[in-house]
Amino acid sequence: MAAEKPFAIVHFTETEEIELVPTKWLRQTCYWPNYKKDEKITAAVKGLSSPCKSEWSVHEIRLLHTFNSYDEAKPNVSHFEEFSELSECDSPKDLPQLKSRTGRILKKNQIKFGISSNFEAIANVSKHFHLGLVNPPKFPDSLEDSHLSEDESSSIVVNSNTACSSPEPINNGHAMSSIFEEKFKEFQKDVFMKMATIEANQNTMLNAIRSLLNNTRVNNFAVSQRQEQQPDFGFPFASKESLLNFDSKLKNDHPFRQSAIRYLKSLGGSDLPSTVAEILKKLMTFKVAYHFNYTGMHGKADFSSLNTNELVFDIVKLNPRTSTETMVSVRNRIKVWVQHAGDKLTSEERRAILSEIAASVGGD
Repeated sequence: MAAEKPFAIVHFTETEEIELVPTKWLRQTCYWPNYKKDEKITAAVKGLSSPCKSEWSVHEIRLLHTFNSYDEAKPNVSHFEEFSELSECDSPKDLPQLKSRTGRILKKNQIKFGISSNFEAIANVSKHFHLGLVNPPKFPDSLEDSHLSEDESSSIVVNSNTACSSPEPINNGHAMSSIFEEKFKEFQKDVFMKMATIEANQNTMLNAIRSLLNNTRVNNFAVSQRQEQQPDFGFPFASKESLLNFDSKLKNDHPFRQSAIRYLKSLGGSDLPSTVAEILKKLMTFKVAYHFNYTGMHGKADFSSLNTNELVFDIVKLNPRTSTETMVSVRNRIKVWVQHAGDKLTSEERRAILSEIAASVGGD
């Protein structure tokens, strides 16, 4: 393979200038020194200086020709400035070959458009492309002065509502224009009606969305108001009488009962024993619980007859971890808790409560 020629004449496409440069300055673009004096630039070209890639500027170029020496190339600069279209440059063989660090030649595909790079050829590119029909029918320029031949008019589809309808020949251009105008008015009317329908449906949906948003805001406000107005239950009850008053209100005041359920449900519990224990500890003290047993034996009050007993069951069913428990299992856990409430009291407290129970039974 022939050695690469050291000098080249190139066309700087950005500035439309012809310059003589060393081929080592060329890649796909051309490096150019940032010297201010022409003498230094000429010396760099003659001396085949290596480009300083970090400082020199890079420009788009078109290679015109390569030469073996500076003296051979210099006289040809003026020739290419005047007759650049006569250059032999466009041959790919004159392009400097790119090499990898290992010396392997790298080949780069080039895109050829099949036209020269002058502006006149570029302006004619659009003539090679066609959009739409190759031979579209001719339409009249005005309604007064218009005429179509039979072959041309027969290619026009008169009925625009049916895509597959056969064309009807129209000999008179004015008649064709009238039919077109009539069909267009029908089309326009149909479009406007459909747009009005779409707008009406859109307005209906927007009104429905606004209504839903307003209802949501009202409901959220009502819920927050109810939460703010939650009654003060006075838990835990420290006397039997206060527990019985609470129990009576559960029966007669449904909103009060629902508020109590919401509050006691928030206590939670990991299983049935812990859930029942948390509810009953919140409802009453151990002293109050010692006044009861589950069946009302031995003079104690009957806990199973209280509305509070049903309240505990409803709350247990609302806990996801105990929602499958039956009334029997809940009743047994309440019975155990009430029965062992006295274990949390001292012997003196138990004796005092039993004396109170005995006195009330004796008085009755």
